[in-house]
Amino acid sequence: MNRLINQFFIFGCLVLVVLVSCRDYQNQRTEMMAIPLQGFPQDDGYRLGVSALYCGQLDSMLLVAGGANFPDVSAVEGGRKKYYCSVYAAKYRSCSDSLSWKRIGRLPQSAAYGASVQTSKGLLIIGGRNETQVLDGVYMLNLMNDTLKIDTFPPLPNPRFGLSAVLLEHKIYVLGGKIRSNGCIMQTSSLISLDLKDLNKGWINESNFPYSPVTQSVLAAHSDVNEDYLFLMGWFSSATVDSKPLVSSHAWKYIISTKKWVSIADPITSAGDTICFGGGVSYSHNGKIYCSSGVNKIRFYEALMLEYYKLQLVSDSDKYTLDSIRNLQREYMSHIPEWYRFNSCVLAYDIEENKWADILQSPFVSRAGAGLISLNDGFILVNGELKPGIRTPSITLIKLVDKK
Repeated sequence: MNRLINQFFIFGCLVLVVLVSCRDYQNQRTEMMAIPLQGFPQDDGYRLGVSALYCGQLDSMLLVAGGANFPDVSAVEGGRKKYYCSVYAAKYRSCSDSLSWKRIGRLPQSAAYGASVQTSKGLLIIGGRNETQVLDGVYMLNLMNDTLKIDTFPPLPNPRFGLSAVLLEHKIYVLGGKIRSNGCIMQTSSLISLDLKDLNKGWINESNFPYSPVTQSVLAAHSDVNEDYLFLMGWFSSATVDSKPLVSSHAWKYIISTKKWVSIADPITSAGDTICFGGGVSYSHNGKIYCSSGVNKIRFYEALMLEYYKLQLVSDSDKYTLDSIRNLQREYMSHIPEWYRFNSCVLAYDIEENKWADILQSPFVSRAGAGLISLNDGFILVNGELKPGIRTPSITLIKLVDKK
């Protein structure tokens, strides 16, 4: 009997060691490193880098498309923003830090400030805007023998830009942004979905986010054995005549089965600093959501409040005040990039534990409006802005690595 008990004890210890080792190994894959990649399309204007572009991966090819910048005169000097329609592709090799880009086609129109989602069928691009219009188009991009193929999907219920979108199982979810309705552009908190297995149903209304309008939010998705979720990790709302702006450092989850929004732990660093990831990116992997980049809550709120003060001026007698506010806006746009304090961290949200952890601190992620390409072992940040109006052509691989 004692021998049998000893055998069970030894077996139990071995199982425990294996389980602990597996858990330790999973925990070890929470370190990240930033690796600059060389190469970006060199066409005039575009070579300066863009923000709010569409991008993703098709098999071993990286795709970037659209986006916007100020190629001639800077934003602070009143330059005109240019929108792009070209689509470029580059072969991605994990063993190389160099990308060679080739122009492979054009979007149906110039576009930026929409959303792009990688699916098993291709890269879905959703909405956006350009110099003259807000867009409702939804298209699937694919490569056929190195030739761009574009399929049209059901359009959005309203033209929309500044939105976020994710894929969960076989459904696309779109949250927030600004919509054009009855000739007016307004912020929205609406959540809608499109079933890729039943396109005839078109876009379906889900439960709107109840807290505020949502613009340039960070949205993620997760499924476990019991439930499907969306996670909202940061956003902002612009000023209106009736309400002040909001730059949020709160986080929420949306429970698909109950259509309920529930507050979760707010993004916070080990030093106790709360982070707003609005204008940033997210990447989901092994039960964690990695969030990075985006605006600084305090600095960006200053800019939004200046716009709020402008909206309060309703008569010609306010011209002196209006000129003063415009001077303050030009001054705001004129600082060096470091002054804006764009987020230079990567934080990981543990879904099961409902808590955040510091993962990486790097100047290579300190940008807003960057594109994200998800990989099996990390993600690629594409371009974005270093400060208001100033883009970067840089591309950075954020790679999961084993702790030593």
